[in-house]
Amino acid sequence: MEDMAAVLAEILRDVVECRDSLALAFSGGLDSGVLAYLLKDCDVKFYTVGIEGSKDIANAEESARELGIEFE
Repeated sequence: MEDMAAVLAEILRDVVECRDSLALAFSGGLDSGVLAYLLKDCDVKFYTVGIEGSKDIANAEESARELGIEFE
């Protein structure tokens, strides 16, 4: 499983290097959390959309803290 994660991280980093800028919709869920973890050292901006004080925003904030990423 670690080998697969390393391969996926390498592919994603190659994609990011080919872009001037990249944004990721970050919900704090499993899919966006895995992508954020793999891309957190790359030049990626993470964005969350939702109603202030909602459970979705709170989940994204908690996940971002755990991953050590900043998001808007």
